[in-house]
Amino acid sequence: PESFTSAMISGSFQGGGSTNISGSILSTGSFGHIALQDNLRISEESDDVIIQTITQDKDLKIKVNDGGSIIDAISIDSSDAGSATFSHDIKVNDGGKLKAGSGNDLLIIHDGADSYIENNTRHLYIKNTADDSDILFQSDNGSGGTTTYFSLDGSSTKTVFAQSARVADSQAIGFGNNDDFQITHDGSNTYLNNGTGN
Repeated sequence: PESFTSAMISGSFQGGGSTNISGSILSTGSFGHIALQDNLRISEESDDVIIQTITQDKDLKIKVNDGGSIIDAISIDSSDAGSATFSHDIKVNDGGKLKAGSGNDLLIIHDGADSYIENNTRHLYIKNTADDSDILFQSDNGSGGTTTYFSLDGSSTKTVFAQSARVADSQAIGFGNNDDFQITHDGSNTYLNNGTGN
């Protein structure tokens, strides 16, 4: 291969085959950029570094050597508005946030002790669209394992409580669209209150 030092190249340079360059590659001027095979361009715009694919709908991939195997660590899909696919985990350090929405409205946070899902605008939906499937709410069972405390049964369209439920003193359980029938315990006495009908 041809060999050059950084002081030997000025103006426009095109290399054929393999070329060795000793030192830095410096592209100057208002339109300075480095292009590889007419498909990848590395440039600077207003002090921002731009890595750009030129060919329409061709992806940008970041590959790494994982134990001797070359894998696509990150793929950016040019035909899908720049959607990014990660081949493995995405790790965020303690206190870091995963943010979604143009205004960072949805946050997933772990502060080193506790984890949070935080929504800062309108409603938060948890949805399972798989036919006849459930949403399960699980936690520690007090014996080192986990168990389901309640679930949303998608096949019977019922909320199923698998464990006991506790309502604080003076708080009511309401039945009917307007809580017409209520059960309340005030710490001393229990009340059954019917506000309409028999």
